[in-house]
Amino acid sequence: MGQAWCTHHIVLPNETRINLRIAGVSIVSLQDSETESETAEKGDMLLLGDAISLLGAAFYGCYTTLLKLRIQHESRVDMTLFFGFVGLYCLVFLWPFIIILSVLGVEPLELPPSTAATLCIIVNIALVIFVD
Repeated sequence: MGQAWCTHHIVLPNETRINLRIAGVSIVSLQDSETESETAEKGDMLLLGDAISLLGAAFYGCYTTLLKLRIQHESRVDMTLFFGFVGLYCLVFLWPFIIILSVLGVEPLELPPSTAATLCIIVNIALVIFVD
């Protein structure tokens, strides 16, 4: 899409990253499809989750491409302030849905299941903060 709108050029490292992400999604989907044979309902939910994740990634790609097309150059917008407001918007308008889904039992809100998972989340947050 970026190539079509002339906002990105095709370069080997970007193509490699895209292909690795597609391969990762494919591996996870194949692994989930193997668990589908164990319990059909659980397998359907796993594949639905994979499809929603892939759709979310596609929407994010469209969003970033159209954002770059619209602002044309990053000097026109304070990106830290812009993404700060995007985060605030998500916090204010999306957290009530998460709490409602948890109360209804559709998607329980819980702490990470292990210390390793908690450590991975903390490292990920730190990398996002310090790299940007």
